[in-house]
Amino acid sequence: MSMTSVDCCGDSLIANLCREADGVRQRCRQVIAALGSTQEQRLILRLERERTLLLQRLQDLRTTGLVLRRQGLRQSISLALLLELCSRPLCT
Repeated sequence: MSMTSVDCCGDSLIANLCREADGVRQRCRQVIAALGSTQEQRLILRLERERTLLLQRLQDLRTTGLVLRRQGLRQSISLALLLELCSRPLCT
């Protein structure tokens, strides 16, 4: 990704990534709550798989944010928000 393409679409791209990170975090909290209230083994396995995938997606989004920062978006407030959203611990 060139510096020009990062500058050109950086804010809208990062805003979309922030929305996705927030949605992933919300769904992860729902899955964690559901895990705490079910005893059905098949449901527990499905929820644990989903939680693992959601946590991996958050890690992927964080990695993308770090790459964008290295590409020249060091002063972006949106990028700082993305990295914060992806780094915050989830309540369990």
